[in-house]
Amino acid sequence: MNKSLRITLSAAGLLVAGFLLYHVWSSFDWTATAATISALPVWKLLIVLVPFSLEAISDCIAWRHLLPREFKHTSLWKMFKARTGPEAVVMTLPMGPFISEPLKAWLLFKIIKLKTSIGMASVIMRSCFLVLAQCTVVMLITLVMFGWLEDLSPEVIQRGGLGYLLLLSAGALFALYAGFLFVASRSSLIKRLHNKLEHSRFGWIRKLWESTENYFSELNEQFAVFGSHRKMSVVVGYLLYIIPWLLQGAETYVILKLLGSDIPLLQALAIEGACGFLRSVAFIVPSGLGVQDAGYFLMLNGAGVSHPLSAAFIILKRSREVLWISLGYGILLSSGFGWKKSFPKVEPEVMM
Repeated sequence: MNKSLRITLSAAGLLVAGFLLYHVWSSFDWTATAATISALPVWKLLIVLVPFSLEAISDCIAWRHLLPREFKHTSLWKMFKARTGPEAVVMTLPMGPFISEPLKAWLLFKIIKLKTSIGMASVIMRSCFLVLAQCTVVMLITLVMFGWLEDLSPEVIQRGGLGYLLLLSAGALFALYAGFLFVASRSSLIKRLHNKLEHSRFGWIRKLWESTENYFSELNEQFAVFGSHRKMSVVVGYLLYIIPWLLQGAETYVILKLLGSDIPLLQALAIEGACGFLRSVAFIVPSGLGVQDAGYFLMLNGAGVSHPLSAAFIILKRSREVLWISLGYGILLSSGFGWKKSFPKVEPEVMM
């Protein structure tokens, strides 16, 4: 992506985050919110960390499944390090995925000696399956809770159609990513693209292609393997990645229950599905700051959850993220890995 465009989008993301955070957090009754959180015993605060910990473990198991077969016994701790450090980058920097994805591939190379082109294929597959699984969960829970979401719609978007909006946007994103995986796994289509780029009348395109051709070819080979010889791995990987999204919904339900809310499980899953999807779409905003918070606040209030409980829920969610961000950067620093150091070492292999 063009550097100036990336900077512009990052600045826009930060402005949106600041504007929404101010409007959401300024509506909190901080005295009541602080009293609600301080009333929680330590054991309940520790339970808040359990669902996300399980989500991280399930993500590592699913991602390991997308590595070459000879790496299928890689320890979960090594996968955890390769995942958690870059995820801290996603949570803290605007346009974080554009930095964290190459960093994941580089970490796989440093930790388990997996060639960066092969590692990058697993990273791209992981990202695609995360999106496909999330869209699946969002569409299923929307269909189940369609009537409730439509009743809630005027409180959230000031008009009807929230259920339709979620179905259409999740369906469109699912089709886009499924289409990409289909094209990437078809070597004949990739060869046609290769011929067109190689003979492009634009010199800068030919030059860019020539400089990355070997890396791109190795990447293509990995996708072709999944398309021809590891089709069952594709199905299993997709199913495994549904688990983290279900655990996110479970986390929302658990936190609300610990705070004293009597919200039903399906409603909690619907709220998390909608707000988590909103966060994923607003990727230019680090951690969906403001965007996701506003979604939670509007949907929880519309569902009858009191303002202090809604505010306390958001604070606990964000506090948990701060802990995981600290852990991620701690892993990067203690292991001697930093994204500024990583890219100079990735580039020579990419450009060969």
